[in-house]
Amino acid sequence: MLEFLIGVLAGMVLMLAVVHTAFKRALKEIEQREAEEEQQSIQQPRVMLAKVEKHSGIFYLFEHNNNQFMVQGTSIEELDQRLTLRYGKDIEVKVVAGENCDRDELRHMVLRS
Repeated sequence: MLEFLIGVLAGMVLMLAVVHTAFKRALKEIEQREAEEEQQSIQQPRVMLAKVEKHSGIFYLFEHNNNQFMVQGTSIEELDQRLTLRYGKDIEVKVVAGENCDRDELRHMVLRS
């Protein structure tokens, strides 16, 4: 009878060890997947569409969807710097419309912060 109980107890301990190992492995896979997804989201910049207006040599950037003011500057470099200050480094701004700008100015306006 004692041998039977020891066998049952040993079987239960072995089963718990197997379940524990399987659980740890599944948890590690989930954590790894989450870390990979987070890394991908960090690497991909947020894209914003913008309209640009130029008045007296100053560019004014507005969000394309709601006309909310973003930044202003006298050059593309200055716009880039101000976008970085305001929105951080993980943003890409694509200019889709312009007012009082010539085609050459608009063609070069994909801004990365």
